[in-house]
Amino acid sequence: MFRLAIIPAFHGRQLLAGLLPPAFQAPAHFMETRRTFKQKVKLRPSPQAKKTSRSDRPPAEVTVEPRRLLSDFQIRIKESDMKHVTAQEAHGIYTKYMKAVAVEEKPADWQERLVKDSNASAAKLHETATLILTFPQIHSSEFEISCGMLNAAAGLGDDAAALSLGRMLQHTESKHYFQWDQPRWRNTRERCRVLIEEGRDASALVLKGLIHLSRKTSKDDSLALEAFVQAEKLGKDADQFDWEPACLEGQGEACLRLKDKKKAEEAFTRLVDLDCARGFYRLAKMFPRSESTLDWLTKAAASGLSETYELLVDEHERLRSICMSQGREEEARRHERDAAEWTLIMRAKATRGKELDAVTKSN
Repeated sequence: MFRLAIIPAFHGRQLLAGLLPPAFQAPAHFMETRRTFKQKVKLRPSPQAKKTSRSDRPPAEVTVEPRRLLSDFQIRIKESDMKHVTAQEAHGIYTKYMKAVAVEEKPADWQERLVKDSNASAAKLHETATLILTFPQIHSSEFEISCGMLNAAAGLGDDAAALSLGRMLQHTESKHYFQWDQPRWRNTRERCRVLIEEGRDASALVLKGLIHLSRKTSKDDSLALEAFVQAEKLGKDADQFDWEPACLEGQGEACLRLKDKKKAEEAFTRLVDLDCARGFYRLAKMFPRSESTLDWLTKAAASGLSETYELLVDEHERLRSICMSQGREEEARRHERDAAEWTLIMRAKATRGKELDAVTKSN
């Protein structure tokens, strides 16, 4: 029902919209509202306060009022293929969740109560969460309510929502609120485990492989590779295998851990054949001194893969030094200009990314 978008890698240096300082930024393709943050004063805890573990609680640094307009949802609905929720319904669900998450003292089952009060179906919750995750510069509170919606949809029997959230939860650190084993995500875990045990869904087997990879043991690495291979076989018979890039990257990572560099290279090369930025990035990491390294890094960076920026700057600096030592001054100046350009992008990205740290780091 919901497809994993693949960003194509293009040649040349593309300065991505949203990364440059305002003076250089390209005109926006959609309307954005101005954010207003209400910073809470951090009070000293009472000496009599009970000590509790906070790993199962979300980051609570900033309280945010609902800030997306109905027009934002109308634009997103027109650009997407949502079949179960209207812009008005999605905005209504979003507003209720944002008002609820802004309340500092909430009962443990506040999300379950909210689902009952809103009377929204699994499909409406799933599509609303998907819309929110496509907004530019998503705030941590919006990420939190999106995960809550997907988890609620999973509890109502939405397999796609369960798998989508399950995959997202694999990319966070242990003991973090947004982590697979936290009690909050029980609905998602239970639904995903049923799908994994059935063994008929290629995406579920990809998730199985990701779960094994996250455990970082040699036995789990072998089980992960087995799951990814099974997923690929099932995916070939399916009309659409949206998680094929994740499957191939998982295969490559498992092979690297199992010291099979040749098979890892084959998996990442097939990922490149899909024009996937992470394939270029992975090959560049494997072969940092290849003649193709600069080309790989440029394609990955031009596709918006931010972890590539620093590697690309270092590669331009290395080549500049080589050109200078060989008397090729014009090439050296070109590498120097490119390094400066990507440094600008890298710093702008880092500056704007500070607002999103609460999404990926624990309190």
